[in-house]
Amino acid sequence: METKETKELCTIAVMPRDRFSTLERCLEAIFENTKAPFELMVIAGGAPERVKKQLQDKFGSRVTFVFEPEYMNGCELRNKALSLIKTPLIVFVDSDIFVRPGWLETMLECQKETNADAVSPIIVDRDELIHTAGNDFYITEHNGRTIGSMELRYANQFIGETTNIPRRETDFCEVHCQMVVAETARKLKAFDDRFRENEEMDAGLIFKKAGCVQMCEPRSKVYLFYPELLDDVDDIKLYRWKWDLEEMQSNLDLFKEKWGIDINHRDHFMKYFRWVNHRVGFFSRLCPSKPSIALDYFFLRCRKLIRITLKGLAGLMTNQK
Repeated sequence: METKETKELCTIAVMPRDRFSTLERCLEAIFENTKAPFELMVIAGGAPERVKKQLQDKFGSRVTFVFEPEYMNGCELRNKALSLIKTPLIVFVDSDIFVRPGWLETMLECQKETNADAVSPIIVDRDELIHTAGNDFYITEHNGRTIGSMELRYANQFIGETTNIPRRETDFCEVHCQMVVAETARKLKAFDDRFRENEEMDAGLIFKKAGCVQMCEPRSKVYLFYPELLDDVDDIKLYRWKWDLEEMQSNLDLFKEKWGIDINHRDHFMKYFRWVNHRVGFFSRLCPSKPSIALDYFFLRCRKLIRITLKGLAGLMTNQK
């Protein structure tokens, strides 16, 4: 399959990282907040028929839909997109990213002015807190081992309309939203199909080894949405497949084998992967359904109420002393 002939500079490829339910809202935000001409495609593996029909009915020919029967990891989705597009640039957007006005135009300006091979925006989450505004790959040598970790710049800082964050190079472009020069990515084979996670660090090292320029554009902002618990039945199976703990450990081992760098020092990443798995509630794991999701949220509210009550009692006792 090929996209239609186009004079647009850029293709936006939207893909589900671990959820299908946010695809519609993601596409709506792109149409509402993007002025620069673009091609738009959705690439998804294993999408439920209900989701496919809903998207096709709403967006029709405005979006090129590529649906594959089996689940696909992020690298497989990216490589599929790269094999189909005809534009020189492509922006990979996870389905839980909601773009904001000016996001694409400023990334295009950055790419043109710096001749960058890859560009990422500032990614915001929660109550207007920075998720990352560029990334550093910290590496240290210890007892004959090479240990690495990802550092998210300005993480958890509140962000308003403008900041003093400068445009500058980044060690790797955050996976949630990244623009790349398509031909460069194809030539370098920047996206290794073997990775289900940690692919942004792998790609960053590939680009860096080839002498490529990777930039973070601070005028471009997108919002990363994630719930405390999954709230849509269609997402549960994909989410559990994506974050399968055995697969995550295999990814860490693969990264160490490929680059000679241990990114799981002191179980750092596996702790994160176990935490991410907690977004699927106990009852939703047993029997994915709307009632089980409601039950998980009920117990989540109960736990919050208990914590607030205990904190209040502790404060009261402290004041009485």
